[in-house]
Amino acid sequence: MPRGITENDVWTACDALLVSGSRPTIERVRHHLGRGSPNTVGPHLDTWFKGLGARIQDPAAFAAPSGVPDPVHAAASQLWEVAQAEARRDTEQRVTQGMAEAEARALASETRAQQSEAALQASAMAAQRAQEELTRAAGALEEALRNHAAEKARVDEVRTALAATHLRIQQLEAELASQRAEAAQQVAAALERADAADRRVAMELERERSARAKAERAVEGWAAKADAARRETVTATDELQRKLDAAHMREMQLQAQLASATADLALERTLRQDAQGAAQAQEANARAARDQTSMLHETLERLTATLATSRSSPPKSAVPRKRSARKAV
Repeated sequence: MPRGITENDVWTACDALLVSGSRPTIERVRHHLGRGSPNTVGPHLDTWFKGLGARIQDPAAFAAPSGVPDPVHAAASQLWEVAQAEARRDTEQRVTQGMAEAEARALASETRAQQSEAALQASAMAAQRAQEELTRAAGALEEALRNHAAEKARVDEVRTALAATHLRIQQLEAELASQRAEAAQQVAAALERADAADRRVAMELERERSARAKAERAVEGWAAKADAARRETVTATDELQRKLDAAHMREMQLQAQLASATADLALERTLRQDAQGAAQAQEANARAARDQTSMLHETLERLTATLATSRSSPPKSAVPRKRSARKAV
């Protein structure tokens, strides 16, 4: 098993290379020894160079011993001169290389410092811009929330107004139905009284014709009674006409109230459309408001149709009955 490279092996190889006129390097030492890794040879080579200066200052380190032949002494002298030149060259190279490396490291450090400072400034500016954007976004969000709350309150007001209008229309419908029922009852009672008066007139006339042969005075009396019955019929007919006129007046008043309710409904529809245009986020609530408004509109149309039907077919039974009564006389 081969042994490891020692410091003495490396120093001996370096001295041999220096004597031969070659500058010792890691690859030359490894080639001279025939073995060794760069990681092992490198530190020993650095130690050899560090100690080379002290060895050069000591002439005895390279001096030949006494009794050495002249060729050997000449070789030693030559080795001494080569070592000194190599040491000076190596020292100059190492100083130059060290200064270059130091300058490069200083320049790199300064460059990194400048880059770090620029990056720090960019980060600070980015953080400031992000903070400004966050502040603007927070303000916009707060403004949007306030607008949303205002639009929601407005929609709630419109919904409340629509509910009040719907309740008012229901009340008007109930009042109209009650008044119509009352008017119908009055008309029925008046017609019944007119029929009873017609029957009484017919009975009196029949009795008058039956008794005409018996006595002229009885005929005149019966004629007087018939005139009284006719006057009663006329009075009942006039009373019925006055009640019909009063019912017509109440119907016109109800129609005016319905027209006012329709105007209120149109105003509420305008408010609802404005609320829809300003609060798109409340589309579901606006849709519900439109549905309610449609229901109210249908109810108003039904009421209008009902009123139109009532106006187009007023009761006219009183006049024909009056004419028939006169014809019977």
